[in-house]
Amino acid sequence: MQKREPKKSADDPSKWTELIELVTKIPTLLRLNFKVYEPIPAALAETLAKHHPKAQLTMENWTKRPHGQNHNDIDQIALSKSRNLVSTHADIWATDRIVDLRIPAFVRIIPLALNLKT
Repeated sequence: MQKREPKKSADDPSKWTELIELVTKIPTLLRLNFKVYEPIPAALAETLAKHHPKAQLTMENWTKRPHGQNHNDIDQIALSKSRNLVSTHADIWATDRIVDLRIPAFVRIIPLALNLKT
């Protein structure tokens, strides 16, 4: 029986190591569709920009970190500066939280993403 590794949390950057390494090794990447219900890690956005500056990044499930991250979240900053980001989608609904920063965070990303089309 194969030993299963424990599930890594969304905050564990090592969870994305294999994907980031793969992005660096692909000779020509045209499009990366990030379809995960977690924030895209800054390291992945930066690696994509460095190794594939013309690749298109689409996000089907934009997500904000749920716990206390404010406008200084490094993943949000990297995404907003990404020249690769061409499309994003977010499902944002009302919650019973006292402070819900998802909408302001998403609205802050939109005007900064230079190549965003949809």
